[in-house]
Amino acid sequence: MNPAVIAIDFDGTITKSGCGKLLVFRPGGKEAICDLYRLGFELILWTCRYGKCLEEAITFLKENGILHCFKGINTNSEQISENYDPRKIVADIYIDDRNVGGLMSWHEILKKIKTEYCPSVVSKSEYLQDGIISEELFENRLRGLLEEAGYIIGE
Repeated sequence: MNPAVIAIDFDGTITKSGCGKLLVFRPGGKEAICDLYRLGFELILWTCRYGKCLEEAITFLKENGILHCFKGINTNSEQISENYDPRKIVADIYIDDRNVGGLMSWHEILKKIKTEYCPSVVSKSEYLQDGIISEELFENRLRGLLEEAGYIIGE
């Protein structure tokens, strides 16, 4: 089975600002992209940027250590037939700040995608993040229960 393809916009989605401005990640964006990559999704950078502005975006992603997470930039997945070349990027999921209703937080986006596309994967860090469950308790008790129930434990 092929992994789900996720097309992710750059300006206003991964970052807060546009071409020629100081690029800053939206809160949780870098971490969510890394998580989606680790979960096996095929990520495509989907942006209207071209020329110097596109190079600026690529440099930003490279300098921040996440360019490798993207299988393509403004190109369709290799899963798409060679005889089919639409102008719009073909994906299972589109993440864009121009959504009707606006863009959810990266935390909400990641949670929704995990729920809908990989319900049997749980993240150890999500259990530990609020401090209610210690790493020792997770490893000694909870991990075994989750694995017995058929869950895959991600970091």
